[in-house]
Amino acid sequence: SNKTLSYRSSDETVATVSISGEIEARKAGNATVTVTSANGKTASLEVTVKKKEGTGEGEPTEVEVTGVKLSEESKTLQEGEKYQINATVLPSNASNKTLSYRSSDETVATVSAGGEIEAKKAGNTIITVASVNGKTAELQVTVKPAAEREIVVEKVLVSTKKMTVGVGEKVQLEAAVYPRNASNAELTYKASNNKVKVNKKGRITAQKTGTCKITICSSNNKKVVVTVYVKKKPGKISLNVQKKTLKVGKKFQIRHKLPRGTASYNITYSSNKKSVAIVSKTGKVTARKKGKAVITVKTYNGKKAVIKIHVK
Repeated sequence: SNKTLSYRSSDETVATVSISGEIEARKAGNATVTVTSANGKTASLEVTVKKKEGTGEGEPTEVEVTGVKLSEESKTLQEGEKYQINATVLPSNASNKTLSYRSSDETVATVSAGGEIEAKKAGNTIITVASVNGKTAELQVTVKPAAEREIVVEKVLVSTKKMTVGVGEKVQLEAAVYPRNASNAELTYKASNNKVKVNKKGRITAQKTGTCKITICSSNNKKVVVTVYVKKKPGKISLNVQKKTLKVGKKFQIRHKLPRGTASYNITYSSNKKSVAIVSKTGKVTARKKGKAVITVKTYNGKKAVIKIHVK
C-alpha cells in the first residue's frame, strides 16, 4: 500500500505545514491543517496560534495612543495666512498614529485633513486634534484683520501740461494721483527757475516773462511736468462783439482778445441780470427770458470789457 501523505494549511499566514507534516506557528489566529492519503482519505486538525508573551517574538502587541501633544497651545494669524499644525502622538511607538483635525468655527479658520490651518476672517476658533481612539489636544487660534495692503501711486495726473499766464498771475495747478485711493497721495512741486514760484499746495505765481517747468512728484517718484509760459500783463481786453441779440433759449460764445505778448490764464465772466442771461466759466451765454443784460469779461489784473445782450 502507498503510505504517502500530503499536508495543507487553510491559512499559511497563521500556520504552515511541511511535506513531512511539521507545523510552524506564524501569528495569532486559527487555521485548519488537512492531511490527505494517496487514496484520497482525509483528516483535519484545527490549529489555534496564541500570542507569545513578553519575548518580543510573534505578532507585535497593539500599542494604544495615550495622548496627543502640540508644539504650541495658541496661535495668532492674520487673515489669509496659513499655518501647519505640529502634532506628536504619544507614545512614539503607538500602533496607529492617524490624526483628525476639526475647527470649531470654519468662518474664522479652516483646517485641512493634513493639519494646515487657513485663516479666513478676524475672530477666534479652536482646532481640535484627535487620535483614532479619541485622545485630543486643542489649539486656540486668534485671527487678526490683514494689515492694509499698500496701494502705490501708478501715475500723476494733471488737467493741463501747458499753460500761458501773465506776470503776477496766480493759478492753482490741478494735479492728482492715480489710483485715487493710493496709500500716499502726497505730491511735491518744484520750479525749474525763478520765473515762477510754486508753493507746497501747487499754487503758482508768475514772477517774470519766460518759460518755467513745474515738476510734480509723488512719494514713490512718479512725475509729471507742467510747462508754464509767462507773458506780460494785458493792458486791455477786447471782445468779438459789443452787442448781441438772442432769442430765448439760444446760446452764444463770447471770444476775447488780448494784446500781442500778453496773457491772462484766468478770465472771469459775470452777468448783471441772470434772470435774462447767464454766462458759463468759459464764456458761453444762454438767453433765459426777454430783457437786457450786461456781461462783464475781466482779466486777472482787472482789465474789463462788456457785451450788451438783448433777449427777444
